[in-house]
Amino acid sequence: MDDKNKTNSQTQATNIPEGVKGPGGKPLQIPNAPKPGESAPVSREEAQIKVHRQPGVAPDTLYVQVSSPERTLYDSEAKSISSFNDHGPFDILPQHENFISVIQQGVVVFNQQDQPQEFLLRNGVLRVTENRVDIFIGF
Repeated sequence: MDDKNKTNSQTQATNIPEGVKGPGGKPLQIPNAPKPGESAPVSREEAQIKVHRQPGVAPDTLYVQVSSPERTLYDSEAKSISSFNDHGPFDILPQHENFISVIQQGVVVFNQQDQPQEFLLRNGVLRVTENRVDIFIGF
């Protein structure tokens, strides 16, 4: 086996997009890179998914609190939340990444029985932290 074939079979290199050249004008290659359409290899540690848990709340449930300056309007578990921001409508489901947004128009909280409870508003702030959703309205 000559040196060229030996190197290619050992590294399984994939070319970087056209136009990117390495020393001597040769295309750059990344050893062991996935080929187009393949996924990258992932270590066991990287594959672990962080599960966000609010104490006392099931991992497939959100804990939601909707508050105005005067009082708490909702303080319970929920399946999901729907609202609007500058980019349009969005939903919050259990295990959502930490998130904060200025919200507009309203927010709908779907309780454990999938019954919607709507809160109309002009503006507010919605914050998601580890399956807990705090919504501040009317400030």
